[in-house]
Amino acid sequence: MRSPVRQPSRSLRGFTLIEVIATLLVLGVVIGMIVPRVTTSNRRQAENSVRSVASLIATAAQRASTSSETSAIVYDHDEGTMYIEVLRQQRGNYDRTERQWRRDPFVPEITLQGTRISEMISGGVTSREQSFRIVLESGVVRPQIAVVLAETVGMGSDIDRSGQTWRIDLPTHALRPVVTGLITDRPGRVVPQPIDLDALGRVDQSW
Repeated sequence: MRSPVRQPSRSLRGFTLIEVIATLLVLGVVIGMIVPRVTTSNRRQAENSVRSVASLIATAAQRASTSSETSAIVYDHDEGTMYIEVLRQQRGNYDRTERQWRRDPFVPEITLQGTRISEMISGGVTSREQSFRIVLESGVVRPQIAVVLAETVGMGSDIDRSGQTWRIDLPTHALRPVVTGLITDRPGRVVPQPIDLDALGRVDQSW
C-alpha cells in the first residue's frame, strides 16, 4: 500500500525589498521631524544657562564696585553649579570674630543645564574643566574675566561635548559682560545692567 505523498510546507511570506525601503523612508522622515525639535529645545535650555551665568557675573561685578565686602564667584564643576560667596565677620569659638565665606542669600545659585564651563580666564591664568573661585576685593582693580561654556549631551561621566560654545567676557572696569555665540540673539549681546534708582534720582519710585 503506497503512502500518500506529503506536500512541502509553504514557508511564511517575508518582507519584500520595496516594503523594507518604504519602512526605512518613513522612519527617516519621522526621525527627521523629531531630532531638530529636540536639538532646538536642548540648545535653548543651554543658552538660558549661559544668560544666567552672564547675569550672575554682572551682579558680582556691580556688587564688587559698590560694596566694601570681599566677594567671590564660585563654580563647582562636579555639580555644575555657580554661586556668589561673601567674606563676612562671623562669631567663632570663644567669642572670637573670624572672617568666613558665606553664600550670598540674595543671589540664587545657578545649576547649569545643557552646558558646562570648559574654560575660565582670570588675570591671564587659564583653568580648564575644573572648579574655580574668582575673588573680587573691594578697592582692588578687578582682573579681566572670560568664561567659555560648551554644550553638553548626557549626564555624569557620560557627558559629551558638542561643537557649540559660548563666551562671556567681562573687561577690567566693566560692569556688564559681553556674550558671544548666542544663536537667538545678535552677536556680541550685552547683558542688561541693573537699574540704580538712587543714581537716577528716583528713590521714591517703586518697582
